[in-house]
Amino acid sequence: SGDFKGAVMLRSLASLQAEAEGDPEEPAFAYASVSAFGGPACSSRQDFLSRVPDLEFAQEISHGGQARHHMVMEEVGSLGGTPLLQKMDAGGVCKVDGGLVLVAALPEGGDGAWEEWSGATACQQAGGLQAAALYKNLDEGEYQYVLFAEFDGGTDEAAVHQAWDTAAGIPGTQTAVYRVHYSFVKDNAIGVTAALIDKQREQASQS
Repeated sequence: SGDFKGAVMLRSLASLQAEAEGDPEEPAFAYASVSAFGGPACSSRQDFLSRVPDLEFAQEISHGGQARHHMVMEEVGSLGGTPLLQKMDAGGVCKVDGGLVLVAALPEGGDGAWEEWSGATACQQAGGLQAAALYKNLDEGEYQYVLFAEFDGGTDEAAVHQAWDTAAGIPGTQTAVYRVHYSFVKDNAIGVTAALIDKQREQASQS
């Protein structure tokens, strides 16, 4: 729908651990799905949905009964390399099962430079950061900003948490550490692509 560019689904390390241990209960914030759309800038979520009228219906069908935080966001700024959404906007595929991605949903902004209050600078100083980008929710909601901090494959989860813990922090922020679980580009057959990724993942685990 609309000028769709690409999408990624992130799966948390806690969710992967639960699956490995045979726990049927998914932890909170187990997945984060991010999609990139082109076209003119939007003023609100409703403005965006008016351009992709089938999207809201699809979300209700696929996410019914689940706790979801749907947000239409615009970029505040980025540092380091090319962030996930910019890669998708350019038609690129994001590496599946690669480095770690810290996602921090903030209920409000802070004073001073966004790099400081969002925690991006703390992540950069920890080493291993490939890119970080902050996005603003265009509507009122529980979370007003979302930070995506991407680390290289040599960075472990403890180092990512340690980097975040050095940030000043905004009360009520929700964080989790993820990996890219699926990556789709425009004109992909989503179901076929997901099945191929799952097959490659299964073959890799058996080798």
